[in-house]
Amino acid sequence: MPEFELPAPNVVFSHVGRVAKELLKSPSNVAPESLALRKILAELPPALLESALKKIVFPLGLAVAASLSTLYASPPATPSPAPYLELIATDGGGVEKHLFSHSGVVDQLVVKPNQAIPVTLQFPADKAGTPVAVGSLDGGEVTGGKVVILPTGKLIFTFRGQSPGLYRLLVQLPTEQYRLEFYVIDPNRPRHPRLRTAN
Repeated sequence: MPEFELPAPNVVFSHVGRVAKELLKSPSNVAPESLALRKILAELPPALLESALKKIVFPLGLAVAASLSTLYASPPATPSPAPYLELIATDGGGVEKHLFSHSGVVDQLVVKPNQAIPVTLQFPADKAGTPVAVGSLDGGEVTGGKVVILPTGKLIFTFRGQSPGLYRLLVQLPTEQYRLEFYVIDPNRPRHPRLRTAN
């Protein structure tokens, strides 16, 4: 934020007072309701008007100066951290994995070609009833991907990737989104360092 030097309080007060006095003097370019106020103020004795203006202008100027100092002295608000998301699914080796989101991206899950993967997404329970859309950015098949979060905070759908390669899924809520990544291994090169067969 650029530096902003606050005007001295006496400058603020004199400016507000000058505006009030101009309202009394100049009827041109003044709204009809302001003209009515000008007429009422013009009927007051000058000494009483001067005293009233000082009593009104001083607190008003003080309030404006305080508002400006609060506005420019406050540090900028920091955004709250993104909520986390847990993905629970079985990888290509038959091992149940619990993967978590980091800055909106869930860790990658390695699977076999054409493996139907039941996916459970665990949201905080306060998200229950929230509509969610799940779609693939790179093909594959998503079943049950347009639903609402259950009372337990869970969302359940199935994903299947036919060809080897990376599949990215977008999980869209009204106010946030996440990206899931599934890597389908090549059956001609089945030894993948991140895939371990269950015993």
